[in-house]
Amino acid sequence: MSATYDLKDKDGFFNDIGSQYGIDESWVTFGSRDVWPGASCQYNKDPRQCQKDWDYWYYKYPERSDDMKVYNPKDLIGKSYDNTKGLIERLKAIESFVDVDGGWMWADLLDASTMPALSLKAAVDNMEAIIKKADEIQKEKREAFILNFVTSFLFFIPVLGEVAGEAGLTAIRSILRLVGNLGDLGLLTYSIVQDPKSAFMVIFAALAGAGVGKSGFRDAADNMRHMGKAEREGLGLSIAKDLDRIWQVRAGVCKI
Repeated sequence: MSATYDLKDKDGFFNDIGSQYGIDESWVTFGSRDVWPGASCQYNKDPRQCQKDWDYWYYKYPERSDDMKVYNPKDLIGKSYDNTKGLIERLKAIESFVDVDGGWMWADLLDASTMPALSLKAAVDNMEAIIKKADEIQKEKREAFILNFVTSFLFFIPVLGEVAGEAGLTAIRSILRLVGNLGDLGLLTYSIVQDPKSAFMVIFAALAGAGVGKSGFRDAADNMRHMGKAEREGLGLSIAKDLDRIWQVRAGVCKI
């Protein structure tokens, strides 16, 4: 007997397979599946048509898409290399003449470069920890290591900007949904990285268009200084602690 499936709750269906199995909506298509031979079609003049007419079928059945592409996070890191290198070179260039150009302030350069430095450090530290402990990971710790691993890639996305693409963000979100309650922490970081209006992303956007001009670095520095506590904590414990230490040092510096 053939049957036709009717997907009444599309959002619920994809939310379930996404949270339970990490399957992205773009990986699924709906087609016809031959589930039982209904006649000896091998002797028919047109076997394919015979199968369509006499076999049992599931219609509008969820299947793997022929265009399915599994995202490889290493591509994101590779693409970010030139952007990261370019930012470092610009920071070094500005550092060399900040004292001789009265329009520059060391505080702007420091605050503008703090977030890129801390986020990329966190990314590298997370991945190094995983490499060192890979053989020792116990079952109960796997989710935490997965979270660290995926969060590492999140911190490369601001360096790339639009080049990171929706595919990368979607893949990372799908993985985070698989690691239980710990994934909620990663999803908070994800929401910040995904939001172009967040102070974190505005900092990178300002630096990306700054060249060696003052305005972009000042915009980045201002957003760094006005980043709210919730957003700082949403970027993860290591970055939040480093930022707190920086603010404590800054608070003790004489303003004169």
